Amino acid sequence: MSAPAPPEEPTSLPGEGPAGLEVLQAGGGHGRGNALLLDREGGALLKVYRSRRGASGAWRELLRDLAHRRLEGKRGVGPEVRRETEREVLRLWRSEGFDVPAVLDLATPPGIEEPSLWLEYCDGRTLDRAIADCALEGRGAPADRADLLVARLAGEHGRRHRRALDRTEPLLVQEHPTIVHTLHCGDRLVTIDFENAWASGAPVPLVVARELAGTLRSFFRRLGRGSGAGEGGRAFDVFVEAYPEPALLREAALLITRGGGLVGALRRRRDRRRRNRPSKVEVMGWVLEGRGPARED
Repeated sequence: MSAPAPPEEPTSLPGEGPAGLEVLQAGGGHGRGNALLLDREGGALLKVYRSRRGASGAWRELLRDLAHRRLEGKRGVGPEVRRETEREVLRLWRSEGFDVPAVLDLATPPGIEEPSLWLEYCDGRTLDRAIADCALEGRGAPADRADLLVARLAGEHGRRHRRALDRTEPLLVQEHPTIVHTLHCGDRLVTIDFENAWASGAPVPLVVARELAGTLRSFFRRLGRGSGAGEGGRAFDVFVEAYPEPALLREAALLITRGGGLVGALRRRRDRRRRNRPSKVEVMGWVLEGRGPARED
């Protein structure tokens, strides 16, 4: 499937797991996160889905599951539901021509009791690291390689968003968008992390808008706010310029900054109070203004 989890999620040190598999991730610091077990020779990764709460926190997970389903229009959060969601979304994206890890038909190793899924192992760098590395290596003519990666991401997002809208299919929209959920693997840009997803009936224009806002915000969170080579402000500008559906992008920005009725207003109020700026409302406001921080005085 992917490289190990982003660094903000605590992981254990690599070691040997069941059936001699290499442990890339044994879980979070609480020991209850997902596990990632690698068959390096076979190019296969086993993702093991676990409860995010211990037995004493089962009621909290139940409440979270109800909130996801009833209030947020998302699928459930239990381990089996997350496994089936990821399997379904991966197969849908591949059938539509979007690059994600393949689901592999392999037997579950002895000793694995939790829900699990074998995935193609895509050995690459998360996109934030790839962009930062390009910037460190310096610019080349005729265009900076970091800019080319961002422009390619924008093009693929636009193509997928158009397909999601045409099909009225919220599963073609990523629920947790960030550039750390895209891997740069050779000549591939591979999207990962689909265990959470929008439920059937979720309004596709709105969830597309939320994916765009989350992606644009992630440039600043992962690359910094500055406008230098490879930093968040520059990546923001390149993405907005390269996005192939400017009218769709503008409508998405209007939805995030002004739409959604009372629920939208409450979400904007909460979003503006975030300490880790910029907020999603801010980045979509920059889209409407036609300028990002890279061009601010």
